[in-house]
Amino acid sequence: MNEIKVLDRLQVQSGLSLQNLPDLRVSFQGSVSLFHPLSELAREWMRAHCPAGGDHQYFCGALVVEARYVEDLLAHAVEDGLTI
Repeated sequence: MNEIKVLDRLQVQSGLSLQNLPDLRVSFQGSVSLFHPLSELAREWMRAHCPAGGDHQYFCGALVVEARYVEDLLAHAVEDGLTI
């Protein structure tokens, strides 16, 4: 699906402008959380800090994070300028 169409749909559904969209969305799923990149900045940050393979697992484009690491990873993302 075209990313622009997805953003347009999010914009219409939420009433947000592209400038107000967060860079990263976190969905809590019990013992793991999914970090969904919503901007190119978030995708670049995740590629640099959480490359696929090895210790990092992705599911449908979202980074899978164990509950014990969520708080630290969010703190690093915010320190690096991402909005949640």
